[in-house]
Amino acid sequence: MIVTKASEIKKFTEGMDTIIGQLKDLDMKGMSASVKESFDLLNETIKNASVKEISSDIRYSFSQVKSILTADKWNRIMNSMENLAASFAEFSKTSDSAMKSGERLMRNTEARFSVLQRRLMSTVRNFESATSKLNGLIDAVADQPSQVIFSRPPRERDVERENSK
Repeated sequence: MIVTKASEIKKFTEGMDTIIGQLKDLDMKGMSASVKESFDLLNETIKNASVKEISSDIRYSFSQVKSILTADKWNRIMNSMENLAASFAEFSKTSDSAMKSGERLMRNTEARFSVLQRRLMSTVRNFESATSKLNGLIDAVADQPSQVIFSRPPRERDVERENSK
């Protein structure tokens, strides 16, 4: 014999009562009728689908295609498909070659542009330097024009001696 507390047995019986109550609440007859209606509707839909007629129409269509496509026509279609596949393969090779040539052209253009850019920068620096030197020469000539002929400034005059004479 297992000794249990009365409260635990009461909890167990209450849980069982709840489960039994939920089972009673289930409408088995209603669910059964609903399932039967669904199957009846499915059966009616299948009957109305006219599977035999559709199958017959498909067979008729295939026989029409078969009568139109003689062996000669079928062979010509297959040859055309083979030629198409060969042409596509050749096109693929040609386009691949063109893409590679385009890539080489872009790389060469980029390299040449880089060289040109460096040369232009060098030319701009040289031009800036020449401009700076010319500006210095212009300033020197403006201040002392005789420097162009004598390469050095004229001797300083003694203003006091000249004034005393």
